[in-house]
Amino acid sequence: MEVLIYGAREIDILDVSISDILNAINKDFSLNYWSILWIDAISKSNKFNILEIEENVNKKKNILNFNYKDLMNFNEDISIYNELFLIGNYEKNYNPIHKTDAEIFENNDIAIELIDNSFWVIKTKNIDLINSLMKLPGAKIE
Repeated sequence: MEVLIYGAREIDILDVSISDILNAINKDFSLNYWSILWIDAISKSNKFNILEIEENVNKKKNILNFNYKDLMNFNEDISIYNELFLIGNYEKNYNPIHKTDAEIFENNDIAIELIDNSFWVIKTKNIDLINSLMKLPGAKIE
């Protein structure tokens, strides 16, 4: 199933962050294995080289794997995500290298994608997760 989250209609900007989504998910569910498969972002500081991270991840040289706490810490250092493709799992990380998007969506507990800083596409088979996500502003089921 797919949940789409758009920005507030009156201001037409995306006002739901990845932190909002992750907090909604982890409030009731303990997905502790996360991987970033694609990233286009601007960092807040020089704590890490975001351009190098983008190049390594986006060219499939490396996947960023995190537990929930480390992912939230990583997000604290990001000013803006333009694009993001993130997967989460209850158990050990799934290796999505050289897999199609359909296979990635099928083989993970949740997949979260930010499209052009305009809207979120979240795919999961877990109905309870979907119900939790539907509480976020601008969320609808497609």
